[in-house]
Amino acid sequence: MPTQTNFTAETKTPTPEFPLISDNLLREFSTPKPNWTTGDFTEGERAMLATALPEICRELLKAREVSAARRQHNEAGKSGARIARARHILKSTGFSQKRVRIACQTLLELSSCPNDRLAAHQVLKQMRGDE
Repeated sequence: MPTQTNFTAETKTPTPEFPLISDNLLREFSTPKPNWTTGDFTEGERAMLATALPEICRELLKAREVSAARRQHNEAGKSGARIARARHILKSTGFSQKRVRIACQTLLELSSCPNDRLAAHQVLKQMRGDE
């Protein structure tokens, strides 16, 4: 006898508020029945999985993309703060040579601005006594 589920294939486009696969169905999938571990599915369960699995995979891939974009955005913010701090060090006085050298290395590694990179090269050159 087929298992009853709350799965319904709707023709509406899924949204974050109304996903195609309900939370209850996800909970059901996350606690598999003993016969599922041996691949013993009823015809209804196979149909349900065939319909739900692609949607679940699309949703998971989208969530991973969003997560990766957030991490990248956070890293960019951290890099921006490091660049701003390095610029401040090069424009100011009273910092140790070590701090100035680290600031130059930061600009050379993280900044895409040609002026930042040129300034860092010039400061490092002066520190080595090449000028």
